[in-house]
Amino acid sequence: MKAAIILISLAMLIAAVYVTAECDPDAEGIPDCAELSDAAGTTYRNNWDPTHYFECDGSTVVREACGLGTGYIESSKTCVNWTVWEWEPVC
Repeated sequence: MKAAIILISLAMLIAAVYVTAECDPDAEGIPDCAELSDAAGTTYRNNWDPTHYFECDGSTVVREACGLGTGYIESSKTCVNWTVWEWEPVC
């Protein structure tokens, strides 16, 4: 019984660490394009600067700027006018 409890606790700890590693709210949000095989053309939020976003060009990360008066919003994966832009949680 003790072994089962220890194994379950260990599994929960590993799962918590894995989920935490997936999303770091303090990181800039640069994607690892080399590991994302289907990432070409996909945009990714810049967690530190809403006037910019990242895009994968093959295995290379490209930092793109939103147009004047717009900010990138993750939910629509596009730059929108500041009048409709809303902050979204990173994780």
